Amino acid sequence: MNKKKKIIFCISICIIIVLTGLVVFVLKYRSRDHINFAELDLSNVDSIAVYSYSGEEVILSEEEVNELLPLLNQVELVGEWSQEFRDYVGGTNYMFQINLINGKSFGFAADIFYIIDGERGYKVEESNRHVSYELSQKYFALIDQYFY
Repeated sequence: MNKKKKIIFCISICIIIVLTGLVVFVLKYRSRDHINFAELDLSNVDSIAVYSYSGEEVILSEEEVNELLPLLNQVELVGEWSQEFRDYVGGTNYMFQINLINGKSFGFAADIFYIIDGERGYKVEESNRHVSYELSQKYFALIDQYFY
């Protein structure tokens, strides 16, 4: 191969590597949840509903939402999501339905995973387990109040 062909070949390989890396980055970035729990407040939350185990739902009062928001503000989705939570017995994949003013809505549950829409689970880091526990306790109190 002459020198010109070698240079063109090397440039082509470099372009392929860069484009492959870009595609992988974009796919990973798009697959992440862009939910900033720290910014949830009454100005951007339209409503929050609590789900029973059987799928019934009750829209929470403004006072109940105000009690729940400080806990939700502490939720941190860290790392890539997985469906590893499906291997664990217990808990529920839907505790709350959070509806935002901008029209976006998502299901949310907290256990040893933070679960979004019953499909994407983020392992709760040790430093954030107290938040998950408090959210679970709040959920159990609400379902006792509304469904039992």
